[in-house]
Amino acid sequence: MRIDNNGNVGIGTTSPLGSLDVTGSLMYVRDSGGNGTLRFTNYNGINYIQSGVNTNTGSSANLNFTSMNNANNWMTITSTGNVGVGTTSPVANLHVGAGAPGLGADLSSKSAFIKGNLEVDGRSTATGPS
Repeated sequence: MRIDNNGNVGIGTTSPLGSLDVTGSLMYVRDSGGNGTLRFTNYNGINYIQSGVNTNTGSSANLNFTSMNNANNWMTITSTGNVGVGTTSPVANLHVGAGAPGLGADLSSKSAFIKGNLEVDGRSTATGPS
């Protein structure tokens, strides 16, 4: 570990590029209780962010993008791969909006469901039950 003249901290590097520069083949961020882990890695030039309950192979956990203190949930990626925007419980590959469901698309079955109006470029293209 190194702290340079500007106060930048380097772990795994002697020339930190910012306030905190961590260099290594695998980087983990874990909570103190062992209940959540993020791993940042690169394999064959492709970057990965992996989310799990712990560091065991096959461990998985939802990944939530929120405001500080979870006041607002913007997006959730579930451990099964569903993506929810505006919902923490997406019921399809892509689920946009709260409710059961707002706008969703199950891309594997080529189906979509709409609650309310769907607008594309300002034009209403489909209307579902409200």
